[in-house]
Amino acid sequence: MVFQKGHKQFNTGRTRFKRGIVPWCKGKSIWKDKEHPKGMLGKIAWNKGKKLSKEHKEKLKKAWIKRKKSRNYPNFLIKVAKTHFKKGEGYWKGKKRSEDTKRKISMVNKGKHKSPKTEFKKGHKVTKEVRLKMIRDNPMKGETHWCWKGGITPINLKIRKSKEYKLWRLAVFERDNWTCRFCGQVGGKLNADHIKPFALFPELRFAIDNGRTLCLECHKKTDTYGGKSHRKKSN
Repeated sequence: MVFQKGHKQFNTGRTRFKRGIVPWCKGKSIWKDKEHPKGMLGKIAWNKGKKLSKEHKEKLKKAWIKRKKSRNYPNFLIKVAKTHFKKGEGYWKGKKRSEDTKRKISMVNKGKHKSPKTEFKKGHKVTKEVRLKMIRDNPMKGETHWCWKGGITPINLKIRKSKEYKLWRLAVFERDNWTCRFCGQVGGKLNADHIKPFALFPELRFAIDNGRTLCLECHKKTDTYGGKSHRKKSN
């Protein structure tokens, strides 16, 4: 039934709760002086405290495996069924060893190195040569990395993120004393601008004489900002 706005509900009063009426079951115990319909209320299970024999356990195991096979369960569940009744499985679950037992286990394992190559060594510091070797020999880089897409990063972006480019940029700022050459602004948002464009003169990309320090606003006013010179040449 679809709800309709403004629809009036008509009630005969048979199912509506009337004020002042006391329910018939108020204060009554439902199963007092009566037997529970399932016959289990207050009764103890017939097998409580009884232990199953080895033959009975073996029968239950075989029946369980057969039932799982008949329902086309995955193979791993069948393997679980076969090992479920292993002797001693889960024996220590929930149990606590005594202090004497813990001391004996500690004495047996004391001084043993199960994995000397990978174990944690307190206070050990990795040398710079080892760190560089780990980076160089790392198998999860380049073509072997799961994010590798065939080398789609543009060559210009690789150069701008390289260590050489960062050193060139720092050298230009230090030479100009972190001051904009056009307006004289000191600090703030500074850019290391190429006098001869980065894209058109690849041989001068890391030449310090080809760089100048400009603030962001002055850099936008130049003819080479945002590839303007490159677009003019293509047109």
